[in-house]
Amino acid sequence: LDAQELEAPVPIDQEPLKRLWQEIARLPAKEAHAVLRCEIQGISPVIVAQELGISTANVYLLEHRARQRLRLYLSQDRGKALKYSERNG
Repeated sequence: LDAQELEAPVPIDQEPLKRLWQEIARLPAKEAHAVLRCEIQGISPVIVAQELGISTANVYLLEHRARQRLRLYLSQDRGKALKYSERNG
């Protein structure tokens, strides 16, 4: 996953969407890859699993962890998000 893949696919003027892209960029690389490919680009988890060299079940796990982390990152309480990130690296 490179920096170009983390850029928004279209110019974004809306602050919430900008923030979402910023927070996706903060995710661990495999979580970001899974979320971008499956959730945003609509690629099958089977294909993403092959790209990452992991099982399909692990792709679902990465997506789940990424969604949890994004919920925390986007919440008002930034302190909780940072604690979660430190615990779950």
